[in-house]
Amino acid sequence: MANAADEAIRSLPTGRTTRLDPQQLSAVLAPRATAAILPVIAGKLNRAAEYPRHVYGTAPAGTAIASQALNLIDNPSDPTAFGVARYDAEGLATRPNTLIEQGRIAGRLYDAAGGSRAGTPSNGSAFRSGYKSLPRAEARALSLVPGSLAPQHAMARLGHGFLVEEVVALQADGDAATSSLSAAIRGRMIRHGEPAEWVPHAVIASPTQSLLMGISDVGADCLPLPGKAKGTTLLLSELSLSSSS
Repeated sequence: MANAADEAIRSLPTGRTTRLDPQQLSAVLAPRATAAILPVIAGKLNRAAEYPRHVYGTAPAGTAIASQALNLIDNPSDPTAFGVARYDAEGLATRPNTLIEQGRIAGRLYDAAGGSRAGTPSNGSAFRSGYKSLPRAEARALSLVPGSLAPQHAMARLGHGFLVEEVVALQADGDAATSSLSAAIRGRMIRHGEPAEWVPHAVIASPTQSLLMGISDVGADCLPLPGKAKGTTLLLSELSLSSSS
């Protein structure tokens, strides 16, 4: 509770606010921002029917889709995850499943029906959104393998750029030619390695693969958060930003 209160106080706007002209900046993704994006990435990997022409839905294991620094796991058996579950929606024991390893597709999530279509058994990933819904493969407890970057040093490492503190709304385009992420965000400018002007309304937009390939470092933190993903600090080499209208 005390940690949550401290975080809320730190997130309050202080000093002057500013607007962003359209520009590309290096960026730090705070843990809550990362946790909002990871389920979208996992969804693209595990729903081939929704992305039939895109690398996320069709590419074989070993295909490079992200920076080598990125390792993504879904582990509902992790007792510290908010999505912890001993069994999936079809009664199979849950287990860790590696989705991305060193930036390459390492696996996908399967329920019984999806696994049968793919010629592989279920890996304990069936999920129901309600008691009337049919099971489908879906991530429950995503996390990144922590890196070596100390979160408190991320802004100093960047020097000048932008701190994405929170994702307010997120939209993912599934078209093969234009697969992209766009999000309404809040955050701060980073100047001389320190948080500066508050930016209450901004928009980021990036091709999904460019975003993932642009991850230059992964934080050593792994913060349990409500929802389907833990939060980890990420350092991005470049991000397209502008103030929302």
